[in-house]
Amino acid sequence: MVRKRVFSLNYRFLIKWELMRKQIFSRIDSVLPRWAALLPYQVALLLLKLIFKVGLRIDVWNRNSTRCGSFIFGVSDLDLTLVHDGNCSPDFIRHILSISKKIFPFLGETNIFERHHLKYILSKMNSFELMRDPELYQHFSEQKMFSSAEKFVFIVRMLFSDADSLRNDPKLRQRKWLAHFKLIGLEIKGQSIDFEFVIKTLKELSFQSARIEESLEKWSQLRLENGFDIYHAHLGEGFGIMAPHCKLWFHKEEDTSYLKNLPPLEKEILLAQIDWEICGIYAQKMYLPKKQNKEHLGRLLRVRNIVQSMEEDQCLDLII
Repeated sequence: MVRKRVFSLNYRFLIKWELMRKQIFSRIDSVLPRWAALLPYQVALLLLKLIFKVGLRIDVWNRNSTRCGSFIFGVSDLDLTLVHDGNCSPDFIRHILSISKKIFPFLGETNIFERHHLKYILSKMNSFELMRDPELYQHFSEQKMFSSAEKFVFIVRMLFSDADSLRNDPKLRQRKWLAHFKLIGLEIKGQSIDFEFVIKTLKELSFQSARIEESLEKWSQLRLENGFDIYHAHLGEGFGIMAPHCKLWFHKEEDTSYLKNLPPLEKEILLAQIDWEICGIYAQKMYLPKKQNKEHLGRLLRVRNIVQSMEEDQCLDLII
């Protein structure tokens, strides 16, 4: 009991410290010229390009906020994309990135792709997430469909990764969320974007799916509780549809019959989430244990086959 209390106090302290750090850098960002705010990221990117492109013939570029202009100096990470021809050791790539992280602590997530896998992986990537990586988007020659399900899934993913910051200090997240909503075609004017506003928007994007709305409410309330475990929490059928990657499918006896006759939009949402997870596992497989990847992906493919029976494709071999 004492350990839990100490952990809770430490966690709250870290949250407050991180919030204070972001507020300080946000004030600095507000007075810096944009070129000066971007400069440290550009220096880091230039160095990494010299190492990877010149030294190893691996293409590297930035994506997300530093590419799209919605970054905040000292708060935003420098997210990268690497594309290689399969001729470089994964251990060596990880080693270079690990050293770079020590030099540039703002170095964020790095997605890694083999060039000859791009056509397959990009066909499964969420259109709006792909648009946050313009250079990668150029590698995809086919016409992308911008569906309602993809809009919903994109905003859900952005919310799950930003929920604490959005709830604790929404002022810091306005630039980021304005960019997210603009990407899916929603122009937000004269409205402060906070946690509740995003939840409300998701309900609208779900076209009033009753079970998704119910699960959104449960998640938004339960996630504030100490010891909240998203994988074991009882969040309803809607959560299995809107976030199948956050559910331990087949972990115990449970009813999955509701997946067999989903309405079209719910079906599209679930399949779009699984596709996002396939892309995510592939892009991060250098960092993740192979056994864990295989188990997680295997469960999701079983779910997909309940919803939409299809022959096993190349994804398991390709991604694992």
